[in-house]
Amino acid sequence: MKRIKPLLKVPLVSSILLPFIIDVIKFDFKFLWLLIAPVIVFLIEVLLVKKIFFRIKVLLIYILFIALYTQILYDDTKFIIHDLRLRHFTLLMLLISGVIYLYPYLNKISFKFHNIIFLNLSIVMFVNNIFEANKTFSRDDFLNKLDYKFQDEKLGSSNKSDKPIILIVLDELSSSQEIFNITKDSIDLKLNNYLTKNEFISKNNFKSLSLRTSISIPSLFNFNFHNNIKKDSIENIDKGLQVLEGYSDLIRNNLLVDSLNKKNIKSYSFGITSFSKGINNDSFYYYWDNKNPNQKTYERIINKTIIGTFLRNIKRETSQYDKFRKDGLNFLSNTNFNEKSFYYFHLYFPHDPFSYYEEYPAKNLNYYTISENKYLEEHINYKRWFTLKFIEIIDKIITKNKNVRIIITGDHGFRFNKKINPEYTDSYYRGFDSANIENYNFIQDLGYLIFKSF
Repeated sequence: MKRIKPLLKVPLVSSILLPFIIDVIKFDFKFLWLLIAPVIVFLIEVLLVKKIFFRIKVLLIYILFIALYTQILYDDTKFIIHDLRLRHFTLLMLLISGVIYLYPYLNKISFKFHNIIFLNLSIVMFVNNIFEANKTFSRDDFLNKLDYKFQDEKLGSSNKSDKPIILIVLDELSSSQEIFNITKDSIDLKLNNYLTKNEFISKNNFKSLSLRTSISIPSLFNFNFHNNIKKDSIENIDKGLQVLEGYSDLIRNNLLVDSLNKKNIKSYSFGITSFSKGINNDSFYYYWDNKNPNQKTYERIINKTIIGTFLRNIKRETSQYDKFRKDGLNFLSNTNFNEKSFYYFHLYFPHDPFSYYEEYPAKNLNYYTISENKYLEEHINYKRWFTLKFIEIIDKIITKNKNVRIIITGDHGFRFNKKINPEYTDSYYRGFDSANIENYNFIQDLGYLIFKSF
């Protein structure tokens, strides 16, 4: 006990490690053994408390705090209280945490605040993880938390048919007009011009109510919960819901597929995740379901830190993205589309990383330090390359399948250059009545269009 009491006055390395380890474990309790690490460090601190140099220890904790918690705090606060790039947030963290630790460091005063904060945080996180691990996702409970109210009457009717509907989501599809305004090159209108000539109705600068796929697509598949939630503004909804878990489950178990099932319409997913009540393909690579299947413990730890982010951004690993892209293009090209069926494809184009096997070799870009203008330049080049490939596929589909109805849309626009409005994307419709299309003002309204069209 005599050895432990002095620890209240000094900063504990074990106390700063503990919440991080608990966060790494999260809901996967096969990694519970990782808790041994802070216990061992604590025992070492008890034995060596009088021998460890105070200022060296404070400096170590300062470095650990930046390394371990910067990325976590960034993810939890982005879009809620700031819209900073990671590099600027990191500098801010260095400054604020430096001020917090500097005074006790220089004056050798008690560090009780440090130990109490991190130990209490550990207890809260551990109890929460146990509680969350034993919970099963309930879509209805989740939507009730959002004060969700289905408002079908807000949008007009659509012409009904048994013809199949194909929804093709192009991830981070920038507005062609926005890009053209910068480049003044007609090649950036090529997709728009091709689709318009082939009986597609185009809606340029079509607005998304979310800048993130993780919210934009769940909202689409659940009849625009942005419009159906009692909140003050769209902006506050998107930011305020950042901290809630469950959005990926709102795609797997969504209201649109449930509603189509009641009409005896089959729903097929070739998107970012499978449908729990739809039809999935065992050979398709569902990115959200399958990513990091064999992640090692050290990778799990490093990937939670700012160091992991830095390493990933120096040279972006592209194999999983390219696998998802390849499967999406192959199944889109070769699927036979049946009547009374809805098909969802999510193509990871023209989103970064800008790669596609040997056809578009990944450049050695440092996404951590790349400038906004360089990033936009790479996006434009990648989008131009993809446009040519995509046109070939669409041409094949509409030649082979005369009666399919097609929706091509972005889930949001390009988000990383102030010259481009990230809310704007493009949306195209084939086989739909133009008067009906005018009723739909946002990407997230398209679930209504699909439902009402059967």
